[in-house]
Amino acid sequence: VVNFRDVKRAVKERVLARLDHRHLNDVVGELTTAENLCWWIAQELQADLGAYLHRLELWETRTCGAGLGPEELEALWQSQPRR
Repeated sequence: VVNFRDVKRAVKERVLARLDHRHLNDVVGELTTAENLCWWIAQELQADLGAYLHRLELWETRTCGAGLGPEELEALWQSQPRR
C-alpha cells in the first residue's frame, strides 16, 4: 500500500515536469511510441515507487494504449541498477 499523495508527487516531479510542453523524442531519447514511453515512465518512477508499481498503463486514445504488467516491470527492475 502506498499513499496516493506519494504517487501523485512522484508522477508530477519525475514524469510530468520533464515531459510537459517538451518535444518527447528529445526527453526520452528515442522514438516515443506508447510502449517506449511506458518503459521510460517506469524507469523514472522506479526510485520512488518501484516496490509498489505493479502495472503501468498509458492511453493515447480511449481505445489505443500500451501497458507494462508485473513480468515486464520485474524484468526492468532486474536489468537496471536502482537509482
